[in-house]
Amino acid sequence: MLHQCKFNLPVYWIDGNHEDFELFVHHTEVTEVHANCFYVPRGTVMELDGKTIGFMGGAGSIDKFLRARYNMHWSSLENITDEQFARMDNVESVDVLITHTPPQSVIDKKFDQSPRAFAFFGAPADWFDPNAHLIESLWARLNYPSMYCGHMHRVVADRSCRILDVCEVDYID
Repeated sequence: MLHQCKFNLPVYWIDGNHEDFELFVHHTEVTEVHANCFYVPRGTVMELDGKTIGFMGGAGSIDKFLRARYNMHWSSLENITDEQFARMDNVESVDVLITHTPPQSVIDKKFDQSPRAFAFFGAPADWFDPNAHLIESLWARLNYPSMYCGHMHRVVADRSCRILDVCEVDYID
């Protein structure tokens, strides 16, 4: 539980796709939600340790179909909105891009996109995460900066994109 955690260094975090979005959807600026723990809204760009870092949380849930079948919570707020995405329209470059979902090209190259893989999650054979296409376009527009993301629950590295596992701790150089 967050209230039991103590952070010696500042922790900056973005949302993903399995959050209680109602808790922080109203935050439009970086917000300290616990001592030394800062929520970073989608589309935020900030300077940290001399680096310009762009943040874009959000991702589509392939398991939303299973959750619906078992009456488990799902929220459309998990998806990146046009307004959130537009917050980075005037950004010309960043040193590092932090996202939840990886870009579509990395997903296509490193993950099984077969109907069989989607069926495991109860998703239709033609399912795709539209957020991955948005992240792909942002990454390309920013000229492929170093990128760190999560969402896929395993470690993958491709070009300048590193997908972190859910339990992995990684440090940006």
